[in-house]
Amino acid sequence: MKRSIITGICFMGFVFMLSSCAHHQTISVARNLDPSDLYPMYKTKVIDLKSQSKCLSPPSVKLVNTETRNEDLLIAEIGGHTHYIKPKELTNHIVDYMSDALEKCQVKVDASSTKVIEVSIDKAEMKLSGPFSARGAVIQLKINIPETQYSKIYSAEEWSAQAIWTTMAYAIHLATWKVIDDPVIQSYVLCR
Repeated sequence: MKRSIITGICFMGFVFMLSSCAHHQTISVARNLDPSDLYPMYKTKVIDLKSQSKCLSPPSVKLVNTETRNEDLLIAEIGGHTHYIKPKELTNHIVDYMSDALEKCQVKVDASSTKVIEVSIDKAEMKLSGPFSARGAVIQLKINIPETQYSKIYSAEEWSAQAIWTTMAYAIHLATWKVIDDPVIQSYVLCR
């Protein structure tokens, strides 16, 4: 009897060791969306968009998270470990990061603005190029401007030796600045 209990416990331990571990990365990615780290790292040049504006009042925009997925989204299976994000929650962090970037560019982010830009995640993926090598991340942000029927996917891929959630933050930074640098987005926000 004692022997079968020990065997059962050992078997359960073995099964537990072989089962995959799930990691939720939303908060880890969000923690790494830090402008004080990312702007110097990428030598990001903040643009004074206010001086280019043709609007009658200072330029403003309303950013809206239109991501609807609350369930876990698988973004990687690496070495028996599964990595997930909560798309709606991560999009909230992306909208906050994009809002900060626009404010730095002298564009007021205002919930009452008539200029509306919708943000959601089209794709998020993390990759590993080898067991001890670079970690990659891909983010695709879907941007919609309902007023003009403009819709575009802004994609960024980044690789680094950092943790995969850090690399995802790097990709989000790059995609955010692709949105801000887009002449169509600028024309809309700046009344050109």
